[in-house]
Amino acid sequence: MTATILSGVIGIFFLVGAIMQLRCRGPIWSAEYLSASVRERKKMRSVRAYRWSGLQCFLIGGAFLLFMIYGLTDLTPFLYAACVLIALLVLCLLRSCVKAVRRSTMRKPDAAVLRTGLDDEVDE
Repeated sequence: MTATILSGVIGIFFLVGAIMQLRCRGPIWSAEYLSASVRERKKMRSVRAYRWSGLQCFLIGGAFLLFMIYGLTDLTPFLYAACVLIALLVLCLLRSCVKAVRRSTMRKPDAAVLRTGLDDEVDE
């Protein structure tokens, strides 16, 4: 019963966070935003980033609330629905992580070339 109540509290917390994100308030809760530098974070504060983060928070909160309902009723459709939300969340998180890694790997070679001055050399 304690786990059921705890999952309900966590679910409500994340749903409130999702509402804040969808209203473009507060920090953006995504891997892409958290891995960015301070200068890049200012550029990333867009409606699109807030909506993406809001979607992730909504999926987390919905999954926890469905787990709570499953704990109270023992009806397996709620468990299956929570698993579907978790699978969608994993896909969203993978997309965010891949995008963050792409951005950081694209940025590093340029910085290395600028530091070493290799952009003037010609390979033969």
